[in-house]
Formats: sequence, structure tokens, C-alpha cells
Amino acid sequence: MKRSTKIILTVVSLVLFMTLLPFAAVTFARDWAVTGLWFFAFFLVYPLLSVALGILAGTELGKLWWIPLLTAAAFPFLFGVAVGAVVWDLFVYSAIYLALGVFSALATHCLKQFASTRKNRARAKTDCKTDERKTK
Repeated sequence: MKRSTKIILTVVSLVLFMTLLPFAAVTFARDWAVTGLWFFAFFLVYPLLSVALGILAGTELGKLWWIPLLTAAAFPFLFGVAVGAVVWDLFVYSAIYLALGVFSALATHCLKQFASTRKNRARAKTDCKTDERKTK
């Protein structure tokens, strides 16, 4: 996937999930249903979004390192715009989402490096075997 596609996917997912989801909950749901939808978003949707965008950033960590940071920094403000007020408690959730995104980006990057190292070792072993056969 191209880097520009990853950036567009990041921006679209941030706008959809962090602005439109709370706005739809406030607009269409009533009383306790809004609270239930917010808990669903805080404890399931947003952590999964942070992990998914962290994995996306981990594929090219040198150039897309800012995606988990953007996800965590934009959360309180985009959610606040949708709801109508920025609550300071959202920054605690933002720190947790930052940790999830950074961890998943680093894990993806390390796994990618490990996989490429194993491929190179396997390729080097087969190259050595073919060189030995040529010298005999």
C-alpha cells in the first residue's frame, strides 16, 4: 500500500470514528444509550483504532511515526467538537491510546525486521549451498 493511501486512510478513519461516531450517538440515541455508546467507543472502538493505525504506521515506521501521535493528540479535540465540550478526562484516555498505538507500531516494526532477517538468512544459506555445488 502506498504511503499516500495510508495517510488518507488515517485521516478518514480519524474523522469518521472520532467525530461522526460521538456526534451520531448524541444526535440519535437517548439518555442512557448515549452513555452506553460512549463506553463502547472508549473501551472497544478507539483502542482498536489506535492499534490498527499503529500497525499501519509500523509498516513504515521511519516515515509514518507520527500516526499514533496524531491519533492520540486529535482524540480529545475531535471528540470534544462532536460532543460540544472538551472534558479534561479525555486526555487520560488519549495517553492510553498513545501507548497502544506506539506499542503496536513498534511491535509491527520489530516483527517486520525479524521476518526480513530470517528471509535473508535463509537466502544466504541457499546461496552458500549453490556456491558449494558450483565449486565441486
